[in-house]
Amino acid sequence: MAQSNTGVGLTIKNKNLSAELIESKNVPVLGAQFKIFTGQGTEKRLFSLDTVEAGIYGELGTNSVTADDTTFAEISFDQKRVASAIEMTQQAINDEGIGLEAHVKEILIKRLLKKFTNQAFGYGTADGASEFQSILDYNTTTLKVNSTDIKSFTGGATLANIDSAYGEFAEVNAGEAIWVVDSFATVSTLLDEANQLLLKKENRANGSIGTIFNIPVFIQPMNSKAKIVLMNPKAYAVSVSDNSGIKESDNHLSGKKVFTGDVYAHGKVVDPNAIKIIKA
Repeated sequence: MAQSNTGVGLTIKNKNLSAELIESKNVPVLGAQFKIFTGQGTEKRLFSLDTVEAGIYGELGTNSVTADDTTFAEISFDQKRVASAIEMTQQAINDEGIGLEAHVKEILIKRLLKKFTNQAFGYGTADGASEFQSILDYNTTTLKVNSTDIKSFTGGATLANIDSAYGEFAEVNAGEAIWVVDSFATVSTLLDEANQLLLKKENRANGSIGTIFNIPVFIQPMNSKAKIVLMNPKAYAVSVSDNSGIKESDNHLSGKKVFTGDVYAHGKVVDPNAIKIIKA
């Protein structure tokens, strides 16, 4: 593909994508709910694994506040290049007018977040050395967070396994919890103890297909490695370079404008206690 930076003038004024990725929580892509933060290249970050809640005490001087240990984990990130490109004709650019910037960014942000999501759910690697770390392969690496495994259940998508995963999920994570299923069929016909459908289709939030135990349910292919995941999405973190942005060029062979979303990013499990996996 013959490209250059000459021809049609630049049309995107704000080319930075880092802020949009960090603030993308309302984008209907599962990866938008991960803990996305600005990082640089290869670095280590501290993450709290704290599950202690505050207490209620009398006035100052009447009794002392108990100090509890907080557990931290040091996680290494090594950003890799993630990119996606789209082409647009000059006519389309003219038709879009002032809405072009938002339109291009929306497409590129969704594509990047989908890549983050797929990598996390079975298409990355166990240790995250060459790609993002896969939640579903995490237990096979020796480089675990504080030597902690992710709790797994075998036997497939059954009410008993779902009850067990939910029962072992720490209350501190429940408020931000999500279910992730490999397909709609995995949970669509499951019945609860009252012989009612377990999946409730009301209160669908931001791309979810419904709720189980009042927790939103999302569909995500998992490369045949799991059926269901219950997690606090902030238990998976993505480091994104602060100079991630959009590059523009002209494809003279097709007469189209090329917009490339170019970021350096890396995703890792940061709190295995806040993830439960149900396998076949």
